[in-house]
Amino acid sequence: MSANVIQLVRSTMTDSVVRQLSESLGQTQQATQAVFTVTLPALVTALMNKSATLDGARSLFTTLLGPQVNAQISEQLPQLIATTAGLNQLEQTGRHLLERVLDRRVDHLSDVVALQTGAATQPAHGLAGVLGATLLGVLKRHFLDTRSDVSALPALLSEQLPHVIGQINDPVSAALGMGTVMEFAEGISGQLKTVASELEPTVERATPPGLATFETAAGVGVGGVRAVQPARTQAPLDALIREQKRSRTGLWWFLAAALVVAFLCIRGCHNGKGDGSSDGTSDGTSEAVASVPPEASGVAAIAASAVPASATLSPQSDTYLSFRVSPLGEPTLTARLSSEGERSALIEMLEKKLGRRFSADLSVDPAIKPATWLTHFDALLPLMTQSGAELKLEGHEIELSGTALQPGSNWVTQLQSQFGNDYRVGGFNEDQAVAQATTQFQQQIKALLNADGSCASADFAKTLNLQVINFSTGTARIPVSAINDLNETAKALKRCQADGKTVQLEVSGYSDNVGVPAANLQLSKKRAASVREFLVQAGVPAESLRTKGYGQLHPVASNDTESGRFANRRIEFIEIE
Repeated sequence: MSANVIQLVRSTMTDSVVRQLSESLGQTQQATQAVFTVTLPALVTALMNKSATLDGARSLFTTLLGPQVNAQISEQLPQLIATTAGLNQLEQTGRHLLERVLDRRVDHLSDVVALQTGAATQPAHGLAGVLGATLLGVLKRHFLDTRSDVSALPALLSEQLPHVIGQINDPVSAALGMGTVMEFAEGISGQLKTVASELEPTVERATPPGLATFETAAGVGVGGVRAVQPARTQAPLDALIREQKRSRTGLWWFLAAALVVAFLCIRGCHNGKGDGSSDGTSDGTSEAVASVPPEASGVAAIAASAVPASATLSPQSDTYLSFRVSPLGEPTLTARLSSEGERSALIEMLEKKLGRRFSADLSVDPAIKPATWLTHFDALLPLMTQSGAELKLEGHEIELSGTALQPGSNWVTQLQSQFGNDYRVGGFNEDQAVAQATTQFQQQIKALLNADGSCASADFAKTLNLQVINFSTGTARIPVSAINDLNETAKALKRCQADGKTVQLEVSGYSDNVGVPAANLQLSKKRAASVREFLVQAGVPAESLRTKGYGQLHPVASNDTESGRFANRRIEFIEIE
């Protein structure tokens, strides 16, 4: 059972992996290695601290065996970080897992690590996520290989004290909420040994190798289990999630049928009002009223607002739903619905499954097409408890991201089967999105490269904004995928300059809402400056371009999903009149 966890993770972080990560994040291998050297022992220490209580050890063990943790990460890591999309997804998954396990933001630690190592803040944040996903995956693999139970977790972590205690300092310890290193070191070993002795084994000695005993716990969420002695059921460790879902299949079908009937009844009652308006409104719009008041801390409130049909949505706009699940398993939803009946039905289904552990922004507009997806909504409820899962549904298109697309997940197949052929279910692919944008841009830039092409700033801005400059996480270095497009941009701008028609543009940088707003603002400024510098070096007059960073202001899409954040992390060209 004994193992050096630090060494197991370091053997996964090979020189080629470190080099690959360094190139993607735009920093030296020495800087990446320095971040690893400080962050890895800190994370192991944080897991030790988590397991120093009975509830903490059980919670960590449940997370390790959950579907979000990839037990094959040691073999798959080079492939997972080979693309920008893969790296971003791994980083995000790791951050979600760490914040769920540690009950605190990972940024507190990575900010300290960046300060101590001299690394840039954003790469330090990204590497913390990668290390977190790797560390948890390595631990899961160890427990599966050794057929160990929850009582072995604090015992294993107790053995790590000699390997980590000399590699952390008081600022790192404070960032993890553990006081001083001396205080931590004096008490942690005894606490872990006490917890290990008090935990009841989840595997009987007569149990065949590879099998664990467990009982599903109501309200834990997808993948949640608790160890018990009586009423044992044997199942492979990696099959815990499948067992829980099978045990509830009959109940789900019953609830699904009941909810469909309730929805149809509610909708029928609403449609019977005659004029399509509600609550006596005279302008033909439906007024959505918040019906779930905020109560105790952590209890979600429904914040619903009316959206007039003439305000932002064209007639017969598609219905819309998106959600993102927090590290604690609580979803935040946004939806556009066509009636109060649909809104009431959605709230009812959410409360039956989640109680009040969710928040939602639900708008009602009779100009929107009916939300036919409500009849399939029960299929989405289990995903709404999976930490880090993301979904966007618009019309009949369903897009998954976050942990819903992690290796080994079958959510695409499962939802496609349950929604049927009228819907198309898929995942967001960042590389594919960049390729599609590049193709569209190359087609449109031809008109500006022609000798008789327009030199109007508005025309240039419209075309140039089709290109995607997909910077790596935390860097302002121009990615290889954008070089050809920017060279074409420079050629078109120089053509107008040669004709005496200089095009005046602002190069604007924007970010998503992940991370610290101040850091996002600075990064957006640096990225805009990098694009301007590239164009100037390619021959575009410096005086024709100015730059400005806006950070996470003015999003063009919801930050709830990966595709939305991808759209918001953008360089925008704006005409200067």
